[in-house]
Amino acid sequence: MHNNQPAPFRSEVIGTSHLGQPLNLRIYGPASRPLRVFVICGQHGDERAIRKALRHFLEEHAPTLSRSIPFLQLAVLADANPDGLAARTRANAQGIDLNRDHVQLRAPETRAIHEFIRSWRPHLVVDLHNYPSRRKHLVDQRLRLGWDVCLEIPTTPAAGCSAEQPPFANLFECLNRVSHKAGFHFGRYGLFGADGSFRHGTPLLGDARNTLTLRYEVPTLLLEVRNPSRSDLPPDRHLLRTAVAATLWEIALWAVREAKHLLEFELPSNPGTRVPYSFRRRPALEGKLPVRHLDNGTLSFLPLARDRRKIQARRHRSLPPSYSLHPYQWQALELLQAHGYQFTKAPQCSCWEVSLSQVGGRLLALLLDQDSPYSLRRRQPEAASSNMSGNQVISGEICHD
Repeated sequence: MHNNQPAPFRSEVIGTSHLGQPLNLRIYGPASRPLRVFVICGQHGDERAIRKALRHFLEEHAPTLSRSIPFLQLAVLADANPDGLAARTRANAQGIDLNRDHVQLRAPETRAIHEFIRSWRPHLVVDLHNYPSRRKHLVDQRLRLGWDVCLEIPTTPAAGCSAEQPPFANLFECLNRVSHKAGFHFGRYGLFGADGSFRHGTPLLGDARNTLTLRYEVPTLLLEVRNPSRSDLPPDRHLLRTAVAATLWEIALWAVREAKHLLEFELPSNPGTRVPYSFRRRPALEGKLPVRHLDNGTLSFLPLARDRRKIQARRHRSLPPSYSLHPYQWQALELLQAHGYQFTKAPQCSCWEVSLSQVGGRLLALLLDQDSPYSLRRRQPEAASSNMSGNQVISGEICHD
């Protein structure tokens, strides 16, 4: 790079790994640009192919993308788990799966991601992974899953996201069109079981896609790229790099087209808002799964025994204005503090009051409501319970003091 040529990005260290390795971030585009997109890669240390594909995108395409879309800032964390990468393990050096740690925040890497999101406030997050297309029950039939790239939107019912509604309504259509043009196969991410059942990614909390959407009210996409196998020839690997670049470019263009919806995206948590706590899967009547033959690479479609992609909200709760926590529930209080939530002393007693009016109120409700499957309040120390005297209601929750 010539001395008089500006750097295509600015660098920032947003934290360190458990073993002290820096978490290096690149930001493309000046801070004045209104639309902010955050790309996370490498939460799983053993997913090396997606890191290589992203590095190709950053070297060959990201500067051009930044110049072509003056409305957009792009922040990229290319390696969220450097310790796992060095050890070739899925988890970090503590043995924590980072993509299951977005509620508990036990790992310094996950905490750094959340702190950056709270400070930078992106309008879209894209989480990059590799997926294994070779499943034993398919390989036994000389088949593998047929997608080169697949995408998933938030599926937790509390987020209320739908592929038929803004801002996601035309995203899959756009990516299908791009994939046909570039010569790779695209689809919506799902899990295919040995019993012939098929479903989309989990609607549970813990992963980045669902938890970040609820906590920061920012749509979070899961982008899964086929993990290449030893049988892949150089053209096959080049196609995967091309597919990643084309997909990220199209997501950026889509984000600009949907800027109004992304900039205004919110998940209301006003008193009385009904939020689903649990879900059930509704089987579809029929379905087909794209597969490729391992011997000749031909694409075909496998009938599904059970198509379980439809997720339906089951139980709802009308939200109160706030919840209260007794001081003995210090673990829950510490976790809420790690998440950046604000809470104040309740006026009537020694409890802490947590308002749902702040950003991420729906996640608060899932974490604090006694009936939620994710509740932090279910187990109470017996010693603390035995010292309670009297009941008083604070903001819809019974407070013992």
